[in-house]
Amino acid sequence: MVLCTGAEYSGGVFRNDPNAHNKRLAISTAKSVLVLGGGATGVEAAGYLAEKQTPNGVKIGLLHNNDILLPRIKGAHAKIHPYLLKLGV
Repeated sequence: MVLCTGAEYSGGVFRNDPNAHNKRLAISTAKSVLVLGGGATGVEAAGYLAEKQTPNGVKIGLLHNNDILLPRIKGAHAKIHPYLLKLGV
């Protein structure tokens, strides 16, 4: 699971984290990864992971508490949703 609570969260998976290497390894060896959060941080993480890990057989899921991804950016859902579906998210 990758918890994406937004840009204010300081314990990120990839940045400023002494355990980042171990987290990347865990993601790359997982059978599936669930990204929690459909805002900018979650969508970016899901897209990045899908682009990098789906070819390795890792299934990426995205869970959001809204029917619309990126709700703060008008029109973004219509553009990003088909792209994520194409990636298998």
